[in-house]
Amino acid sequence: MNFVLNTAHPDSAAALVCIQGLARQLLAQGHQATINDWNNYGRYDVAIFMAADADCAAVRAAHPKIIIGVADPKPSTERQAREADFCIVSSIEQREVFMPLNRNQFIYYMIPDFEATPVRHAAKERHRIVYHGNKVHLNGAYHGLVPALNELGRKYPIQFDVIYNIEALGRWTMGRPDAGLCPTRDLQWHPDCYKTYFADADIGVVQNLMPWRQEGLVRRLGVVS
Repeated sequence: MNFVLNTAHPDSAAALVCIQGLARQLLAQGHQATINDWNNYGRYDVAIFMAADADCAAVRAAHPKIIIGVADPKPSTERQAREADFCIVSSIEQREVFMPLNRNQFIYYMIPDFEATPVRHAAKERHRIVYHGNKVHLNGAYHGLVPALNELGRKYPIQFDVIYNIEALGRWTMGRPDAGLCPTRDLQWHPDCYKTYFADADIGVVQNLMPWRQEGLVRRLGVVS
């Protein structure tokens, strides 16, 4: 089959996986895959967009036979998820969120390609616990992950390293761990951060609660400082 995969932000963390990484896998399976051809949909069997970049209705109106997929849908892209023929999601949880909008959900584990780097074991003053992801998920960590880190810090010397796009989103300030129990280090995401930061990590963690988007409201309600 002939695929086109389009994104307005080809260097974003999500697009590196869902567009560039998926294109490489499709090519390896013997399909044709083109990145960022926005004008020739008639040449393709399937068009895949990052969800925020998709105009499913316009593409389908011009090319009724094309199959349209959206990758990594979010609450802000419910319309695109509903209009697409299928969604590409990263987990069972994301699939369940969008299943009411679109019954065709495909789980694609969104792990970037990076060179394997041996872990560098060395004596440390503190054990490094590492999170890699989005600031919006860190804003929801105060309810479960952060209290667990604080409790762990009462018994063991630990530090929490958080990797996210500080330059674009600003520093995470809502509900951080207690600095005396679990010092936190903010690390700027970049395409090679996996090799740079992960080789020194001792434990990786995943924030498993839905994020708060209305940070100001949460603060005014006194839920978290």
